[in-house]
Amino acid sequence: MKMFLKHPEIKDFAKKNDHIYSQSIQSPGNWERVIEGIHGMRSAEYVLVDSINTDEGMNYLQTKERKFAELVGSLLSSQTKGHFTHEATRRLLKNGLLSAETMDKADEATIKSLIYPVGFYTRKARQLKQVAKICIYKYDGYIPSTLDNLLLLPGVGPKIAHLVMIIAWNKVEGICVDIHVHRVSNWLGWVSQPGTKWVCLILFKDEASLLISN
Repeated sequence: MKMFLKHPEIKDFAKKNDHIYSQSIQSPGNWERVIEGIHGMRSAEYVLVDSINTDEGMNYLQTKERKFAELVGSLLSSQTKGHFTHEATRRLLKNGLLSAETMDKADEATIKSLIYPVGFYTRKARQLKQVAKICIYKYDGYIPSTLDNLLLLPGVGPKIAHLVMIIAWNKVEGICVDIHVHRVSNWLGWVSQPGTKWVCLILFKDEASLLISN
């Protein structure tokens, strides 16, 4: 069980600060019943993201390209709805731009047009070019395999870095969620920290899970 001295700050986990652990945070008394209710409500509701197959068209990519594609998709997903991210990634795939080498050679205006209308598409087009160049010259076309090195990439913060570690490298050093998890946790009365960017909850009887939001 994780032992927290306080609700951590992003910088604590980005730097893997071990000094934040001190005392136990108890799980909410009604969390199992609430989770069951949420599962029931969600299973009865169909939303557009349910139709998305994130592996569509990716299976034939080589390991190096697949990992780069997962980083690209994660970058595009920031402040963007899932179906927009999926469609933008599919367009990049169709145009052969889901490798560091091809992304580096592509014109920035072309990238921008292909990823539109994801959030901040102009900035992200520039960052994708920068990321591709770094991956080529520092990692031989692969993406970084550590949290610290991922955090050095343009546009990559703690949430994206943890997500890429999970989906590209199968290493769980944090669980990524969006800001709504913090809002819902406050609504449920599980936490009471207006404005905080971190929510720490014990969601399993013997395991503390860190939920990261930005």
